[in-house]
Amino acid sequence: MKTLLTNCYYNSNFPGNGVTTFPVSDPGGPSGNILTNISSTVEGMSPAGKLITSLYPPANVTPTATNPCPNPDWKQSLNSPTYWWQTNAKVDYALNKSTTLMLKYTQEHWSQPSPSIPGGEWGDDGFPAVDSSWAQPSRIAVVKLSHTIGATAVNDFAFSYSGNRIYITTGGTDPGLAQQIYGASIPNYPISGKTAGDQLSPPVLWGPGGYSTLWNAAPWYNRMDRYTWTDDYSKVKGKHQFKFGVLLAHNVKDQANNGDFN
Repeated sequence: MKTLLTNCYYNSNFPGNGVTTFPVSDPGGPSGNILTNISSTVEGMSPAGKLITSLYPPANVTPTATNPCPNPDWKQSLNSPTYWWQTNAKVDYALNKSTTLMLKYTQEHWSQPSPSIPGGEWGDDGFPAVDSSWAQPSRIAVVKLSHTIGATAVNDFAFSYSGNRIYITTGGTDPGLAQQIYGASIPNYPISGKTAGDQLSPPVLWGPGGYSTLWNAAPWYNRMDRYTWTDDYSKVKGKHQFKFGVLLAHNVKDQANNGDFN
């Protein structure tokens, strides 16, 4: 359930839930042209403001004669499945009587195409116009060589790799709406200087005038790779077991700083 906009609001009449000071200037419009209007006494609405209000879906609470512009709700049952699969493979091979080789590989992938579940994923407001599609592939590979030394010692050498990706891409019923907004209202900092370029997400509005927050993290990505080498030596002597080893690990981390502002 969300606080949204009835058709009264789409026609630039913003009573504003008790908010009496808005208006937000349009940096790309003529002087005095504003993005949104608090009162119907203010004439004219910025083309960019009209597009921004389109990020909200029309409320589906029916107005009545006595309450033509109700404090609106929007309710919708979403079909938003998560697709998941995993593949595993393992091989154990005896090279000789004292040496064995183990190979293991796991690959996993899950995805959730838009529409996203409102509140279910970070960076989504849950509105259908501009939404996010998520995908997270990952994989692990291990190579291990074990060598038995006599009857009391074992030496294990292993190399492992694990990789994880997170991809958030723009989806929704009108994924090009953000480009229309920036076309109607050129940002103070040019689009050409943004990491996402012309794929930049719509402007972030944190609960304007008491209405639900508008934000979307897409496009966004995250990459994590980890490489690990281990060499362990185990020895049994009498009632005691000794183990010595070394570990070397190398991590690679790469991600977008913040999709909303890139």
